[in-house]
Amino acid sequence: VGAVAMWVKNFGTSDLLLRLLLEDPAGGPPTNFAFSSDPIVVAAGGGWQRVRFSLDPADLTAGIGSVEGALTGATVLRLFHGSADSFPGEPLAAQLGVDDITALGVPEPSAWALMIAGFGLAGAALRRRRLPA
Repeated sequence: VGAVAMWVKNFGTSDLLLRLLLEDPAGGPPTNFAFSSDPIVVAAGGGWQRVRFSLDPADLTAGIGSVEGALTGATVLRLFHGSADSFPGEPLAAQLGVDDITALGVPEPSAWALMIAGFGLAGAALRRRRLPA
């Protein structure tokens, strides 16, 4: 999974600075958690908007442990409001609507290799057809 996308609507009166947190509690306190380095602004009273949280390690900040550990063992996802690079964020009374949460995939290297090989074979076949006999 390369990103998590969702539709959100801020029903409250304060702008929200949304961040996504990934946590691996594994039956106890988390040993790793990481969160979005940059918040996504969701304006108060605005309409529904699609937001995308990147899961690229370069776009995440480790809170406890490591980003890689959080990505590998995450079983909990949380949304929180925060302007600073820390969790938890500032307390804020808010109403947030969330809909259609989607995990966006990134093709595996083997899938890329197959796709490139397929394009190469298709190109070779077209070239072969065009050459005079």
